[in-house]
Parts: sequence; structure tokens; C-alpha cells
Amino acid sequence: MDWFAVHNDGRETELLALDGTLPVVIRGVTYNIPVCVWLQENHPYVPPLVFVKPTSSMAIKPSHHVDTNGKVYHPFLHEWSYVCILNNIIIIAPL
Repeated sequence: MDWFAVHNDGRETELLALDGTLPVVIRGVTYNIPVCVWLQENHPYVPPLVFVKPTSSMAIKPSHHVDTNGKVYHPFLHEWSYVCILNNIIIIAPL
């Protein structure tokens, strides 16, 4: 887990970063893609920042969901809604 991030304008801030892998199926094969999820200062009111973190033997292949720096662009992040997240937590919590 990391705690520090630098904004595009050079400001440093403390953010919580969660590292892990996401299983992604590509042409029938499952790959565990390493990612880092940064929770921003205004979380959960703003979406997290998500980046692919390739290992030394991996390369980022830019697509409509990932740029050359590994930043992830996904409809879930683009349409982020605190109310929606809160409703999901309320529905799941009793389970």
C-alpha cells in the first residue's frame, strides 16, 4: 500500500493506494492484470483513480479503456455516483 501521490500540478498529497490483480479474460485465457486503485481526497464523492501496473515482463497495450500510462478509463468510473455506491452497500451489507 502506498500513501503519497503527486497531482498533475505538482502538489503532493496523502492518498490510499490499493494494489492487487484483476482477472481479465482475453480470447478465452484468464490473465491476472496488476492494478493500483488510488482513493482520492474526496472519496467516495469522486471516483478512484485506477492504473494498470505492468510487471517487468509486461507491456501496456493502449486501448479505449487504458492509455499509454496505464490509466484506466471505464464507464463505471466515468458514471461514478456516491448515491449509487451507497445504495449498493446498503443492499449488500445485510448479507
